[in-house]
Amino acid sequence: MSLDINKSYKAILSGARQGRFVSYGEVAAASNVEWKKARRPLPLQLDHLVQISHDRGWPLISAIVVNKDNIESGNLEASPLQDLWRP
Repeated sequence: MSLDINKSYKAILSGARQGRFVSYGEVAAASNVEWKKARRPLPLQLDHLVQISHDRGWPLISAIVVNKDNIESGNLEASPLQDLWRP
């Protein structure tokens, strides 16, 4: 099973409407994909959502997706960005 961009979008949108941050694991779970299998493709999917958001003039919806340890604070860490650029 793979990540579904529409389910990811809906999970992020739901969190935004509730005024809360969303973990990467929650986004993976929305597509019924275990975190271990979603870890690599998820940053690329979020990058795709950034492009869609930009093209449509939306707010940057992926900005509320954070590591589970940062759900309360919303702090972004460098590692997801580094993973995105790793071959």
